[in-house]
Amino acid sequence: MNKNPLFTLSVNEFSELVRELLKAQQPPITANPIAESSQPERLNFEQAAKYLKISKPTFSSLRKDGVIQSYQLSKKRVIFLREDLDKYIKSKKLL
Repeated sequence: MNKNPLFTLSVNEFSELVRELLKAQQPPITANPIAESSQPERLNFEQAAKYLKISKPTFSSLRKDGVIQSYQLSKKRVIFLREDLDKYIKSKKLL
C-alpha cells in the first residue's frame, strides 16, 4: 500500500473541510419540533387544555397555581402562548 499523501492540508484547511462536511451532512435544526404543529401561536383556554391533552379543571388549577403562564387581555379574555405550553410539556418530560 502506498503511504505517500495525495495532497497536504494545513490544520486550518483541514478544520474548515471537516466543518463544511459536517454542515452538509447535518439536517437543519429546528428550534422546537413541538412548535411545528398546526396550532396557532396564541391559544384560548379550551385550545390550550386540548393542546396539553388535559382536562379543563386540571388546566385551570395549573394556571391558578402559576405553573402555566397566562396573559390577561381583558376582564374576560385570557390567552396562552404555545411556546409556554411547550416549556411546560418539556418540564414534565424531565421529571
